Amino acid sequence: MTKEKDIRFCPYCSETEFEVDERKGGSVFCEVCGIDIPIKDQVKVDLDKRMLEHFRLSCFERSLEAKGPHFLPEYKGSTLRGGFGHAFKKVACALKDKECSECLLRSKCVYSYVFETPPPEDTHILRKYPTAPHPFIIEPPLDTRRQFGPGEELKFCLILIGRAIDYLPYFIYTFEELGRIGIGKGRGKYELREVRAGSRDWRGENGEGVEGRVIYRGDTKTLSSTYRPIMGHDLLVKEDSRHSHPASRIPHLPPVSHPYPPKV
Repeated sequence: MTKEKDIRFCPYCSETEFEVDERKGGSVFCEVCGIDIPIKDQVKVDLDKRMLEHFRLSCFERSLEAKGPHFLPEYKGSTLRGGFGHAFKKVACALKDKECSECLLRSKCVYSYVFETPPPEDTHILRKYPTAPHPFIIEPPLDTRRQFGPGEELKFCLILIGRAIDYLPYFIYTFEELGRIGIGKGRGKYELREVRAGSRDWRGENGEGVEGRVIYRGDTKTLSSTYRPIMGHDLLVKEDSRHSHPASRIPHLPPVSHPYPPKV
């Protein structure tokens, strides 16, 4: 069994990273501070915190407008998820007659990344698994109604994690395509009216809520890039200690920029 690396930081500059073996003792030279730092004085970072250093996610609320009668189950998650998977392969897969495991384009394919997500090459936790968890979550509406008439609205939340955020245009284009295909019993058609960034539980750096920030409009087919992903340190570091721990020294990502529609 591979031993987990012991990663620590300089307690003075919080910038120099050391991989140490506590059993050997001694010290390690910090090039930033120009001094030797005893292992016992170095700041140890928990595995959970290290895993969140580069973590990011974004929440997107999508509003669908029914163009005809819709007959959906009380729990709509499986309907949205199944329909999305079918439409996503139609939109993003270049060689639809190939299995992902046999496809030469697998390493560069958006569909393969989203639905056949490869684990990182240097992973220890997922080394026994052929694929990693999918980098998206569909949160279905809590509305248990089974029938929707023309003009009625259906909302749900899409959460994208990590690199999947960069593929947002594909997700938007796919849900538009799914609206043309139809969902539920009788294949009810819909139009994607708009997409909003953020969630009810998230507040930006200035304390203002980001719910209601429209980033995509179905009538104009325009996609804005003015939203900020939620970073790992936003979820992890407490206000009292966020500036004292090296795991909090993570630069903010610039606003996300997306072309729309995506090149497929």
